[in-house]
Amino acid sequence: MNTLAGVILVKVALELPFALWIMKGFFDGIPWQVEMAALVDGANHFTTWYRILLPQIRPGITAVSLFAFLSGWGEYVFLVTFILDKSGWTLSRYVASIVGEGEVFVDYGLITAVGLFYMLPALVLFTLAHKYLIRLPFGVGTR
Repeated sequence: MNTLAGVILVKVALELPFALWIMKGFFDGIPWQVEMAALVDGANHFTTWYRILLPQIRPGITAVSLFAFLSGWGEYVFLVTFILDKSGWTLSRYVASIVGEGEVFVDYGLITAVGLFYMLPALVLFTLAHKYLIRLPFGVGTR
């Protein structure tokens, strides 16, 4: 109660099944023969995972990371439920407190500025991660 660690623990517990389900689909999309061929060629299990499987599942890791970030970044319900002190508020809780104070005068400039800062990390993350979301079929573009 009243800590961000509690909220993080609850979010991880709720996001983990979805992430595992998405990643299972990406792992199932890689033929078993590819891994066996690497092992027959003399690679150990770690090298096979790092050099063969990881590049193939990178779009899945990126997608799961983006979903988890956006889910955590926009979290409001658990913050209202578990964190009562203003010192532990995140930006989403602060934005809601600006809008819902019940005053007659609403400072639209402040809401716009905070909203800009609120969406900036998500825009930067999507800009940096969009090239990792493309997945080519195995063997295409490699020689």
